Amino acid sequence: MSPLSLPVEQMTEFALQRLLAAPGRAHALPRAMAVQWPDHPVLDLTLALSLAASGLETSFASATDQSAARDAWRVAALLAVDLHEMQRHGLPHGRAADLLDYWRRHDPFFLT
Repeated sequence: MSPLSLPVEQMTEFALQRLLAAPGRAHALPRAMAVQWPDHPVLDLTLALSLAASGLETSFASATDQSAARDAWRVAALLAVDLHEMQRHGLPHGRAADLLDYWRRHDPFFLT
């Protein structure tokens, strides 16, 4: 039995493809993922980004790929911070769509 659900595997593949195709654009991934999977838990996005970062670190050796891995780790951490802030302020935080609302109202970093 696979420890990951199919959506997380799909999210991870989506993230890897985007990271490899557009180096330096990791900050655009959370928004794209939230739009693609609005009803999935926020932590699924964070997990998928972390798995993509780890995959890049271990499977790709170029400096560009290693930089993309570091960017993906940073984005995953920032996503977790946003989730923490949403919880701390009693805002809805269960679904990826809640992230989009939070970003529109409180922190537009991932929308730019």
